[in-house]
Amino acid sequence: RLVLLNDRVVDDSLQGVPEDKLSAVKAHVQTFDMTTYEVPLTYEYFNAAQALSKLLPPGVEIPSSFETIGHVAHMNLRDEHAEYKYLIGKVVLDKNERLKTVVNKVGSIESEFRVPEWELLAGDPSLVTEVKQHGMTFKLDFGTVYWNSRLET
Repeated sequence: RLVLLNDRVVDDSLQGVPEDKLSAVKAHVQTFDMTTYEVPLTYEYFNAAQALSKLLPPGVEIPSSFETIGHVAHMNLRDEHAEYKYLIGKVVLDKNERLKTVVNKVGSIESEFRVPEWELLAGDPSLVTEVKQHGMTFKLDFGTVYWNSRLET
């Protein structure tokens, strides 16, 4: 068995380990050897925000939210994200198994039907998706139909 401790625990005195945790370990293990163990933390380990915090340059705000419409993620990225928008889209797609498409709103909404223009950031270009709402399934093309579940009454 291997018990991983905080990297501040440096010797077998286990100084710094809370007493309740130490008691729990000692209840199962009578003797132990201290060793150094490196835990590899690869891209797969991190969530989207954590991965983007490592991938985006310092000072660039990490996009923290997006709307989902079926398998489509709709983002409203800021100008500061323009250079990194495809990277952001790829990470959001990678870290959310349900998603197949990530789009970003381009410009302002000017039509009477409130349908914005979208740019594909990552994934499948099809915006035809299904949305389940109040026990009903709606199939729609998010590129031609405005959908926002937060505006329901």
